[in-house]
Amino acid sequence: MAGTNTVASLKKLVRDKREVEDKARQVATVERRLIHYLERVLSGAGYRLLPVERNHGRASGPTVMMGRAKAKRLRCPECDRRFAHPLPMARHMSATHGLKKHGSSKRK
Repeated sequence: MAGTNTVASLKKLVRDKREVEDKARQVATVERRLIHYLERVLSGAGYRLLPVERNHGRASGPTVMMGRAKAKRLRCPECDRRFAHPLPMARHMSATHGLKKHGSSKRK
């Protein structure tokens, strides 16, 4: 009788494990779709998603930019967009907010 209970318990354990694996696959699929959507939305605002490096279960400091892109430290005073260089920010200011840069005007 003890052997029957053990076999039934093992069968239930295998069935439960398969259900957990199926649920993990479903969650992974939803997560990939969400990340893909966020990449598209953020790229339209001038940002990109980068993986966070993990070290023994803890985040290992700031995200590394892969050497290609410079950190966006300049913030637009009118909105929340950020820029790595002043020229694209000036172009954004004049195109989006209609502001002209008052710096080098000709004197008469």
